[in-house]
Amino acid sequence: MRILLCGLGSILTNALDYRLRKHGYQTLRARDASEALNRIHADHADILVTSVNVSNYKLSTFVELVREDLHSPIPIILVTEPDGDIEVVLSGIRAGADDFVTFPFKPAELVLRIKLLLYRLVNY
Repeated sequence: MRILLCGLGSILTNALDYRLRKHGYQTLRARDASEALNRIHADHADILVTSVNVSNYKLSTFVELVREDLHSPIPIILVTEPDGDIEVVLSGIRAGADDFVTFPFKPAELVLRIKLLLYRLVNY
C-alpha cells in the first residue's frame, strides 16, 4: 500500500514516513497539491494524507479534483492545526475527504485511521 503525504512539512513527513514504513506501508511525498495530483496518477497512491493548508489550491477544490476530475476512490485524511479554521476542514469533508486528524497527534492514531479507511475501501 502506498500512502501519499502532502504538504505536511519535512519534520512531520519524516516522522510519519518512519512510522508508516515500520507498519509495512510505502510512502510517497508531495510538497503541494499540484505535485500530489501528479503523484496520485503516476505512482498509484492508495491513500492521501494532506494538510488542510495545502498550497496551489483551495482545500475543497483540491479534494474535488481528486474525487471528480481524477475519478479516484483514494481515501483522503486531512491534517489540521488545533487552532485551525473548522470551516476549512468542513469544506474538505463536504468536498469528499473521508476523515481528519488534529495536529499534534500520535502517529499510532494516524496508522489506525489509515488501516480503518483501507479496510472499508476493500470490504464495502
